[in-house]
Amino acid sequence: MKIVQKIILSLCLLLSNQFYSQEIDRDLLAELYTRSLNRSFSLILSSGYKYFEPTEITEQVKSNFVGSTLKFPNDKQLFRLALNDKNICVLRCIHKMISQDTIDVNIGRIGYKAKRGVYFRNGLHFKKIEISIPCSGTDGYIPDFRYAYNPEKRIWENIELK
Repeated sequence: MKIVQKIILSLCLLLSNQFYSQEIDRDLLAELYTRSLNRSFSLILSSGYKYFEPTEITEQVKSNFVGSTLKFPNDKQLFRLALNDKNICVLRCIHKMISQDTIDVNIGRIGYKAKRGVYFRNGLHFKKIEISIPCSGTDGYIPDFRYAYNPEKRIWENIELK
C-alpha cells in the first residue's frame, strides 16, 4: 500500500512540474535579454557606444535598440573596430537555466584585441583576435538578473537579489 502511495505522489509531483513550467524558446530569451539591457544601470549610466558580441539571440534583440548607444556588430565589423581602436570592450549576454521556471541573464565584459599579420598556428592565418575575460571576483555566482515564471499571472518576473 505504501509503495502505491509513493508512486502516485511522485507522478503527481512530476505532472505538476510540467504543468507549471514553461518551454524556453528564442523569443522568450530575446524578451528577457531586452528587459535586462533596458534595466542595466551600468549600461544606462556609462557614456559612449557599447558593443555586443554577436549571438543568435542578440541578432533578434538588436531590432529593439535601433538608434541607441547599444550596437550589435557582426564578426567582420567587430574585427574592424578592434583593429582600429587596438583594444575594445565588448559585452557578452548569456543566460543560465537554473530550473524550468528560473532563468538568469548575465552581462559580462570581454576585451578584444585584433592584429593583422602572418600567423602559423594551426595553419596559415592573416588575422588574429586575442580575447581577455576579466575575473568576476570571489563572491560566488551572483547573476545580474534573475527571472522566475509566475504561473498565476503567466508572466516572467524579475526577482531582486539582495
